[in-house]
Amino acid sequence: MTKTAFAMNLSMETLPARLGGLPRLAGVGLVVVALAGCAVGPDYAAPGQFLPTNWGNAPKTKKPLEARQLSQWWKKLGDVRLNQIVERAVAGNLDVASAKARIREARATRRQAVGALLPQVDGFGSATRSRTAAATSASGGNTTSNLFQSGFDASFELDLFGANYRNVEAATYGIDAADEDLRSVMLTLIGDVATNYIEARGAQARASLARRTAASQRETEKLTRNKFTAGSASPVRMPSWCRLWA
Repeated sequence: MTKTAFAMNLSMETLPARLGGLPRLAGVGLVVVALAGCAVGPDYAAPGQFLPTNWGNAPKTKKPLEARQLSQWWKKLGDVRLNQIVERAVAGNLDVASAKARIREARATRRQAVGALLPQVDGFGSATRSRTAAATSASGGNTTSNLFQSGFDASFELDLFGANYRNVEAATYGIDAADEDLRSVMLTLIGDVATNYIEARGAQARASLARRTAASQRETEKLTRNKFTAGSASPVRMPSWCRLWA
């Protein structure tokens, strides 16, 4: 013989009585929502900054560049090597990693602040199965019993003066600040990498030009010396740098 028992915090017998209190709960909910909309203190307003829309010497274009194109400005140079160096620098830079970690921290802080505006619900459940031997059973036979328990608890904190709402607002601005911090770090890093790379490329180009100039001068010196050997040029007409190569 098997017996099954249920123990629940919310039983079917009390369900109609609790449903009858729904209008009252709805009214309380409306009051709570209205009070939650109140917030102490003035709303944040960004300070007005009158900045020019473009550079003074920038060429006038009908279609301005998009933010995505500006965020990868170094790719406009068309240098694959530079793109690879920038990618490695961003991936291995500790300042960039720290800035990204601060963004994740700010987002987690905002999720925590948003959680304070929502009700907190805790639930539990358990199941127990027991078997009674015939010697100790009142019915004289083996008895198997099942016991199931479940329930939940809910709590909600009224944000009467908007403290939690202000915390969410502050956490949102914290994410924006972390994003701008990452952009600043990226701008500095990529600017330094691109500047050093361009300077290195310029030095390589000047060195290559100097080697080509030296080779040209050696060829000219060789031709002039051949002319002098053949008697078609005098030593007076030989330039000073040609005599230095001798």
